[in-house]
Amino acid sequence: MMEMAGIEQIKAWLERLRTDGRDFDYVHGFMTGIVCAFSAQEVDEEDIALLSILDDPDHAVLPDGIDVDDILGSLSDLFDDIEGELDDRTFRPYIGGRYVNRIRPDAPCKSWCRGFVHACLAFAEEVKDDESLAMLLMPFLILADPSDSSGVLGELPPEERPAAADRAGGELMRSVYSVYALLGAI
Repeated sequence: MMEMAGIEQIKAWLERLRTDGRDFDYVHGFMTGIVCAFSAQEVDEEDIALLSILDDPDHAVLPDGIDVDDILGSLSDLFDDIEGELDDRTFRPYIGGRYVNRIRPDAPCKSWCRGFVHACLAFAEEVKDDESLAMLLMPFLILADPSDSSGVLGELPPEERPAAADRAGGELMRSVYSVYALLGAI
Protein backbone atom coordinates (compact mmCIF):
# COMPACT_ATOMS: atom_id res chain seq x y z
CA MET A 1 0.00 0.00 0.00
CA MET A 2 1.43 3.33 -1.04
CA GLU A 3 2.37 5.58 1.85
CA MET A 4 0.43 8.78 2.44
CA ALA A 5 3.43 10.92 1.45
CA GLY A 6 3.41 9.34 -2.02
CA ILE A 7 -0.34 9.84 -2.32
CA GLU A 8 -0.04 13.49 -1.28
CA GLN A 9 2.74 14.02 -3.83
CA ILE A 10 0.62 12.61 -6.65
CA LYS A 11 -2.31 14.77 -5.50
CA ALA A 12 -0.06 17.84 -5.64
CA TRP A 13 1.02 16.99 -9.19
CA LEU A 14 -2.61 16.50 -10.22
CA GLU A 15 -3.52 19.93 -8.85
CA ARG A 16 -0.62 21.59 -10.68
CA LEU A 17 -0.75 19.67 -13.96
CA ARG A 18 -4.44 19.02 -14.62
CA THR A 19 -7.37 21.35 -15.02
CA ASP A 20 -10.08 18.67 -15.12
CA GLY A 21 -10.24 18.02 -11.37
CA ARG A 22 -8.88 14.48 -11.66
CA ASP A 23 -8.21 13.00 -8.24
CA PHE A 24 -5.99 10.29 -6.79
CA ASP A 25 -8.96 7.89 -6.81
CA TYR A 26 -8.91 8.03 -10.63
CA VAL A 27 -5.12 7.53 -10.72
CA HIS A 28 -5.36 4.51 -8.39
CA GLY A 29 -8.15 3.01 -10.50
CA PHE A 30 -6.23 3.70 -13.70
CA MET A 31 -3.04 2.16 -12.35
CA THR A 32 -5.02 -0.87 -11.12
CA GLY A 33 -6.41 -1.23 -14.64
CA ILE A 34 -2.90 -1.04 -16.08
CA VAL A 35 -1.69 -3.70 -13.65
CA CYS A 36 -4.59 -5.92 -14.74
CA ALA A 37 -4.09 -5.22 -18.45
CA PHE A 38 -0.39 -5.94 -18.30
CA SER A 39 -0.39 -8.66 -15.66
CA ALA A 40 0.97 -11.25 -18.08
CA GLN A 41 3.71 -9.11 -19.58
CA GLU A 42 6.27 -6.48 -18.75
CA VAL A 43 5.19 -2.87 -19.13
CA ASP A 44 7.63 -1.48 -21.68
CA GLU A 45 5.98 1.85 -22.31
CA GLU A 46 6.48 4.16 -19.32
CA ASP A 47 4.33 6.86 -20.90
CA ILE A 48 1.26 4.68 -20.35
CA ALA A 49 1.39 5.34 -16.61
CA LEU A 50 1.94 9.06 -17.19
CA LEU A 51 -1.45 9.26 -18.93
CA SER A 52 -3.08 9.16 -15.52
CA ILE A 53 -1.43 12.47 -14.62
CA LEU A 54 -0.47 14.18 -17.91
CA ASP A 55 -2.72 14.80 -20.90
CA ASP A 56 0.08 14.28 -23.41
CA PRO A 57 3.21 12.70 -21.89
CA ASP A 58 5.14 12.96 -25.16
CA HIS A 59 4.75 16.73 -25.34
CA ALA A 60 4.37 17.71 -21.71
CA VAL A 61 5.77 21.04 -20.62
CA LEU A 62 6.26 20.75 -16.90
CA PRO A 63 6.59 23.71 -14.54
CA ASP A 64 9.91 24.31 -12.81
CA GLY A 65 10.45 21.95 -9.93
CA ILE A 66 8.50 19.05 -11.43
CA ASP A 67 10.55 16.29 -13.01
CA VAL A 68 8.97 13.59 -15.15
CA ASP A 69 11.35 11.01 -13.66
CA ASP A 70 9.98 11.78 -10.17
CA ILE A 71 6.43 11.26 -11.45
CA LEU A 72 7.43 8.01 -13.14
CA GLY A 73 9.13 6.83 -9.96
CA SER A 74 5.99 7.41 -7.90
CA LEU A 75 3.75 5.76 -10.48
CA SER A 76 6.14 2.82 -10.73
CA ASP A 77 5.99 2.41 -6.95
CA LEU A 78 2.19 2.54 -7.11
CA PHE A 79 2.15 -0.06 -9.92
CA ASP A 80 4.42 -2.37 -7.92
CA ASP A 81 2.30 -1.95 -4.77
CA ILE A 82 -0.94 -2.73 -6.59
CA GLU A 83 0.58 -5.71 -8.38
CA GLY A 84 1.92 -7.11 -5.11
CA GLU A 85 -1.43 -6.62 -3.38
CA LEU A 86 -3.30 -8.34 -6.21
CA ASP A 87 -0.82 -11.22 -6.16
CA ASP A 88 -1.11 -11.79 -2.42
CA ARG A 89 -4.87 -10.97 -2.40
CA THR A 90 -4.60 -8.01 -0.02
CA PHE A 91 -5.67 -5.42 -2.58
CA ARG A 92 -7.88 -2.53 -1.47
CA PRO A 93 -8.99 0.29 -3.80
CA TYR A 94 -8.39 3.91 -2.82
CA ILE A 95 -11.87 5.42 -2.84
CA GLY A 96 -13.10 8.64 -1.29
CA GLY A 97 -9.77 9.57 0.25
CA ARG A 98 -8.88 6.22 1.81
CA TYR A 99 -8.22 2.57 1.17
CA VAL A 100 -11.44 0.58 1.58
CA ASN A 101 -12.13 -3.08 2.29
CA ARG A 102 -15.73 -3.05 1.16
CA ILE A 103 -17.69 -0.85 -1.22
CA ARG A 104 -20.66 0.61 0.63
CA PRO A 105 -23.70 1.89 -1.28
CA ASP A 106 -22.72 5.51 -0.58
CA ALA A 107 -19.02 5.07 -1.49
CA PRO A 108 -17.88 7.74 -3.95
CA CYS A 109 -16.32 5.22 -6.34
CA LYS A 110 -17.23 6.84 -9.67
CA SER A 111 -13.76 8.29 -10.23
CA TRP A 112 -11.90 5.09 -9.30
CA CYS A 113 -14.14 2.99 -11.54
CA ARG A 114 -13.70 5.37 -14.47
CA GLY A 115 -9.93 5.16 -14.17
CA PHE A 116 -10.06 1.37 -14.00
CA VAL A 117 -12.33 1.04 -17.03
CA HIS A 118 -10.32 3.55 -19.08
CA ALA A 119 -7.10 1.64 -18.51
CA CYS A 120 -8.59 -1.82 -19.05
CA LEU A 121 -10.31 -0.85 -22.29
CA ALA A 122 -7.39 1.14 -23.63
CA PHE A 123 -4.64 -1.36 -22.93
CA ALA A 124 -6.17 -4.84 -22.87
CA GLU A 125 -6.08 -5.10 -26.66
CA GLU A 126 -6.26 -8.89 -26.81
CA VAL A 127 -9.64 -9.12 -25.14
CA LYS A 128 -11.40 -5.87 -25.94
CA ASP A 129 -14.19 -7.72 -27.70
CA ASP A 130 -14.20 -10.63 -25.26
CA GLU A 131 -17.67 -11.10 -23.80
CA SER A 132 -16.26 -12.36 -20.50
CA LEU A 133 -14.30 -9.13 -20.02
CA ALA A 134 -17.40 -7.09 -20.81
CA MET A 135 -19.34 -8.98 -18.14
CA LEU A 136 -16.55 -8.55 -15.59
CA LEU A 137 -16.42 -4.80 -16.28
CA MET A 138 -20.17 -4.35 -15.77
CA PRO A 139 -19.93 -3.45 -12.03
CA PHE A 140 -17.27 -0.84 -12.84
CA LEU A 141 -19.34 0.61 -15.68
CA ILE A 142 -22.43 0.88 -13.45
CA LEU A 143 -20.48 2.56 -10.64
CA ALA A 144 -18.55 4.83 -13.04
CA ASP A 145 -21.82 6.25 -14.39
CA PRO A 146 -24.37 6.36 -11.57
CA SER A 147 -26.72 8.58 -13.61
CA ASP A 148 -26.58 5.95 -16.41
CA SER A 149 -26.00 8.51 -19.12
CA SER A 150 -24.14 5.79 -21.05
CA GLY A 151 -27.15 3.47 -21.02
CA VAL A 152 -25.33 0.57 -19.33
CA LEU A 153 -28.43 -0.23 -17.29
CA GLY A 154 -30.54 -0.29 -20.43
CA GLU A 155 -34.24 -0.71 -19.82
CA LEU A 156 -33.89 -1.16 -16.07
CA PRO A 157 -36.61 0.95 -14.40
CA PRO A 158 -35.26 3.94 -12.42
CA GLU A 159 -36.55 2.54 -9.13
CA GLU A 160 -34.40 -0.59 -9.59
CA ARG A 161 -31.16 1.25 -10.43
CA PRO A 162 -30.04 1.85 -6.82
CA ALA A 163 -30.28 -1.90 -6.16
CA ALA A 164 -28.20 -2.56 -9.29
CA ALA A 165 -25.57 -0.10 -8.03
CA ASP A 166 -25.58 -1.81 -4.61
CA ARG A 167 -25.00 -5.19 -6.28
CA ALA A 168 -22.24 -3.69 -8.42
CA GLY A 169 -20.50 -2.35 -5.31
CA GLY A 170 -20.74 -5.76 -3.70
CA GLU A 171 -19.18 -7.39 -6.77
CA LEU A 172 -16.40 -4.83 -7.28
CA MET A 173 -13.59 -6.53 -5.36
CA ARG A 174 -14.35 -9.97 -6.81
CA SER A 175 -14.44 -8.39 -10.26
CA VAL A 176 -11.02 -6.73 -9.81
CA TYR A 177 -9.47 -10.12 -9.06
CA SER A 178 -11.39 -11.75 -11.90
CA VAL A 179 -10.22 -9.14 -14.45
CA TYR A 180 -6.66 -9.55 -13.16
CA ALA A 181 -6.90 -13.33 -13.59
CA LEU A 182 -8.56 -13.13 -17.02
CA LEU A 183 -6.07 -10.69 -18.48
CA GLY A 184 -3.15 -12.48 -16.84
CA ALA A 185 -4.18 -15.70 -18.55
CA ILE A 186 -3.82 -14.20 -22.02
